[in-house]
Amino acid sequence: MEKCALILCEKKMSEKSRKSLADAEIVFRPMKEILQESVEKCGIEDIFFLCEKEERTENFRNFFERNKDGDIFVCEGTNPFISPDTITKSYEEFVKNGRKITAVVSRFCDSFAAVWMSLADLKKYCSFTQREEILLSDIVSSFDEIAEFTSVHDDDFLFAKNLSDALKLNEYKRKKILEKFMLSGVQILCADGVIISEEAEIEADAVILKGTQIKGKTKISADAVIGPDTILEDCNVGEKVKIKASHCYSSEIKKGAEIGPFVRIRPHCTVGENARVGNFVELKNADIAEGAKISHLSYVGDSFVGKEVNIGCGCATVNFDGRNKHRTVISDGAFIGCGVNLVAPVTVGKDAFVAAGSTVTEDVPENALSIARTRQVNKTGWVLKTKPYKRMK
Repeated sequence: MEKCALILCEKKMSEKSRKSLADAEIVFRPMKEILQESVEKCGIEDIFFLCEKEERTENFRNFFERNKDGDIFVCEGTNPFISPDTITKSYEEFVKNGRKITAVVSRFCDSFAAVWMSLADLKKYCSFTQREEILLSDIVSSFDEIAEFTSVHDDDFLFAKNLSDALKLNEYKRKKILEKFMLSGVQILCADGVIISEEAEIEADAVILKGTQIKGKTKISADAVIGPDTILEDCNVGEKVKIKASHCYSSEIKKGAEIGPFVRIRPHCTVGENARVGNFVELKNADIAEGAKISHLSYVGDSFVGKEVNIGCGCATVNFDGRNKHRTVISDGAFIGCGVNLVAPVTVGKDAFVAAGSTVTEDVPENALSIARTRQVNKTGWVLKTKPYKRMK
C-alpha cells in the first residue's frame, strides 16, 4: 500500500506573526524539517505541509487525488522529535488493525503524537472549503473508535504551543547534542552559548569554548581549539587548529593554522598548514599556503597567497573593477608591506618585496623591490596660509 504524510503547520508563531510556528528553529533547523527527515527515513516520499488556509485548494486536492487509495501519517509540524522507529512500528500496528485509524500514544500520560489512517477516512473529515485550522486533536476527536500504538520513545511527545515552548525544545536538544559529544571525548569547558549541529563531526580531544556555534556538516579534528565566540559552518578543520572569535563558512582550515580574533573567512577558502590569519582580516575565495601570515586589518579576495608570504597591516587585493572579479597571485616568500593595494589581475613574484604604501598595478618580478608611490612633498607654512581648520579664524 502506498504511504504519504500530512504535516500540519498552520499554527502561527504568534497572533501578529505571518510565519508558521513549525518554522521555529531547533539547533539551526526548522521543526518541520527535522520531522520531515524522520518521515523520509521511513520511505515516505510524498509529504504535504499544510501551512496556509489558502493551500486547501488545488495543491491539497492533487495531494489527495494521487494518494486516494493509500495510507497517510498525520502529525503536527510542532512535534519535531517523532522518531523513524515510531513511525515504522505504528504503521505496522495500523495494518494489523485492519487499517483502522491508529494513534501514537504515550506510555506515561494521556497524550498522542500522530495518527495513521486511510486517505479515504481523512477525506471524510477534511473539507476543502473549511476556513478554520485543521488540528490533529480535531481529526482524532471526529472518530468514535481509535486503535492505539504505545510508543517507547518519550521524545515523540515533546511539542511546542508557542515560541516559548520552542525555546525549551531547542535547549533540550542542544544539551543532548553536547552530552553526546562530551561522552565521545570532546572537551566543552563551558556550555554557555555553545550550539553544535547534529550533523557535525568532532574528534576526541578537540576543545570547544563558550559562545561557539558549529553549524551544518562541519568536521573538526583532534586537538583543535575552537572559540570562544566562534561560528563555523560547513568547514573542515584540521588537527591542532586554533580559531578564536571568528566566523568561517564553507572553507578548509588545515593542520596547525591559527585564526582570529575577528577574522571572517567567506566560502571557498583554504588556509594552509601553520598559516596565521588574525585581527580583523577578511578572506574571500582565497588559497593561503603553508606558513603564510596575514596578521591584521587586511582584505584578501580571489587570491592565491604562497608559502611563507607575509602580508602587512591594512593591505587589500583590489579584485573588483566594477564589472568583473580578477585574481591576485602572491608567490612563495614574497613580502607585502603595510598599506599596499594589489590591483588585480596582478602577480607578485617569488621572494619579491613590495614597499609599504604602494599601489601595484603591474606584475612584480621575483626577487624585485616594487615601489609604487609618489615622492613626498612638504610645503612649509601651507596650513598658516590656507587656514583649512574650523578652529582657525
